[in-house]
Amino acid sequence: ATDFSWLPQVWQAFPQHRVLLLTDGNGYPPKAILPSGRKRTSAVLLQVRRNLPQNLEQIEATIASFASSFVHVDTLSELASAWALLIPRRMQ
Repeated sequence: ATDFSWLPQVWQAFPQHRVLLLTDGNGYPPKAILPSGRKRTSAVLLQVRRNLPQNLEQIEATIASFASSFVHVDTLSELASAWALLIPRRMQ
């Protein structure tokens, strides 16, 4: 299982950055979840529906506790479009 306890350190070290995670999502949320950090964190859940269908609800709940958005990717060919969905466009 993945331990996401390092996320608060990333949020504090890079306060102006978006955090994009590529994960199977099967893990433990950080103990301290900063609302400002959660707001700028997104996740791509790689092959969770296929590999861990029995844990799908728990994984989604865990990821939603520290990421404001997530998308499922079932095949690697969907990866580029998933990143595009999660990376916000800059204002011109």
